Amino acid sequence: MNILTIDGRISLIPHPTESLAGQIQQAANNGKSFNHVDLSTQDFRNSTFNNVNFSGADLTECDFEGSTLINVNFRQCRALRAKFSNCQIRNCIFDQSDLSNSDFSGSSLIGGSFTMANLQGAYFFCVRLESIFFQEALFSHPNFSHPSPAS
Repeated sequence: MNILTIDGRISLIPHPTESLAGQIQQAANNGKSFNHVDLSTQDFRNSTFNNVNFSGADLTECDFEGSTLINVNFRQCRALRAKFSNCQIRNCIFDQSDLSNSDFSGSSLIGGSFTMANLQGAYFFCVRLESIFFQEALFSHPNFSHPSPAS
């Protein structure tokens, strides 16, 4: 697997049997950081990322649905309309990120921070939140709804 960066956009020379997410995790295991890289619109569904640094990356409209994200640094990311639905998210940092209109529905967020994050229009339907910090986060029309219990 080789990594090639052109004009801030990452290009991975594909391995025939390995997904882009797998290549990113393997590169992260070898000390590669993906800060300030344009990964917008990538499909990372049902992936696992552990100790990956995406700080400052453009993750606009990326799809992480069903993924497991552990100790991932999303600080200062641009992740507008990103899908984090039905994810297991543990100890991830989203500080100062723009997560406008992103979808976290059905996810479990345990330990982590959204300090000074832009969460305008973010969707948190049926989300489990435990030990999450939202200090100075910008909320405007977020959706934290949860279905009413059946009577």
